[in-house]
Amino acid sequence: MTVLTQILNGSAGADVRETLNAWSKGRDSAILIAPADAPAYVKDRADVVLTGTNDASVINSVINNLPVLPNFERSKVLVTGAKYGFLRFAPGRVLLSEPIAPPAASVLRIEGAGLPSWRPIDTVQNAFEGGTQFYSTAPTGEIFLTSQYTGNRTDDGLSNTIPVMGLDLSHIDFRVFNPATTQSGKAAITLDGVTTGEVSRINVHADKSVNALARIPQGIRWSAGARTDRKAMRSIAVTDFRDAGVVTSTTHLHMELIAAARITDGTSSCGFQIAHDQDCTYEQLHAFSTGIGIKATGGQPLDIKSIHFESLSEPVRLNDAAAQALVNHRIQRCELNGDVDWGTGYLSTNFIVDQVVKFNQPSLRTRNRIQITVAAGATSGSANHNLIAAPKSQNASARADIGSGNRAWLTTTATQATVTLAAAAPAGGVVFDVYVECA
Repeated sequence: MTVLTQILNGSAGADVRETLNAWSKGRDSAILIAPADAPAYVKDRADVVLTGTNDASVINSVINNLPVLPNFERSKVLVTGAKYGFLRFAPGRVLLSEPIAPPAASVLRIEGAGLPSWRPIDTVQNAFEGGTQFYSTAPTGEIFLTSQYTGNRTDDGLSNTIPVMGLDLSHIDFRVFNPATTQSGKAAITLDGVTTGEVSRINVHADKSVNALARIPQGIRWSAGARTDRKAMRSIAVTDFRDAGVVTSTTHLHMELIAAARITDGTSSCGFQIAHDQDCTYEQLHAFSTGIGIKATGGQPLDIKSIHFESLSEPVRLNDAAAQALVNHRIQRCELNGDVDWGTGYLSTNFIVDQVVKFNQPSLRTRNRIQITVAAGATSGSANHNLIAAPKSQNASARADIGSGNRAWLTTTATQATVTLAAAAPAGGVVFDVYVECA
């Protein structure tokens, strides 16, 4: 009886676990898993060969038979049932009818092959482009599902009663067939409880070829609480979900090179939903064809750089009173397709906005030079200043004499600059050079 057969029929004993343990220690510590459509020579070298019939049950069995993660004395965090190991998938399509669900507090590396395309695919089941693809028909729309550890634990000496769950997940094209009914509170990739690691070079696409409505709320959700471990997301594309492309609620997270597109539930949907907390940064994100680019809440200033927004209702929204009450939000080197929604409670004099360009407009959105003309016989003239918010500093100078004894002054609002004269402008009018800055 093969090892795979023993795993499938539930008869795997200690000898099988020893075999899996040996696999995890040999050949760069990876267990090689071959999809059903992998070439014969790949299957010959593989440790596990999938059949294409609910491959998730086999993968979950392999994970559950990995070595048990020991309780290191230095960590002081006692966990039970956590696993550790390295799974490498050969190119091909892995067919799932339930989510892959590692035990909580495990430390795993899961890696596919190839570089999947980021672009949205309307007919996902016909869009295999090489590499490793996980294709799910799970009724909930979930492909990968982790959970917070809730067992017995003790303090690790750093005020962290949440044990580490480590995950490196990379080089896989995740495709989910849209469920027949609208789901609530679900994400295709759920990383709850993952306190350290990196998710990179993956795509998460919903297949709308049969069910045209986006029925899965979120593409990726990462909620790890307040542990101080570093986390990273990079080189990811998420498309065709209902409420949000990427949802995060954690500390010490760096996100870069991520696209979120076609998030379709009206103007309240968003590419990135961020509960912004300590030491989180966001760079080179791309949000398009959705309601809001970034919807931010939380207790720390937002820090975003080099982000491109297009085809949105609004690029950035501070979405709760806590975010609006903060100072020193930083928005740098971004292209916006509209104005930032600072919220009615926001302290508009306390933010940092630098080198921000309004999409499809050449003027700088943090500082600008404009001309305002007060026509002959008129006492005022106005022009849009094209800044992201009301100016903090401003000045104006006349190019011609405004008339003996006449006075001029400059006022601004969130959108306009106005030059006012005490008496009517002389013949020919007067042109004023105006400089405004909100940074």
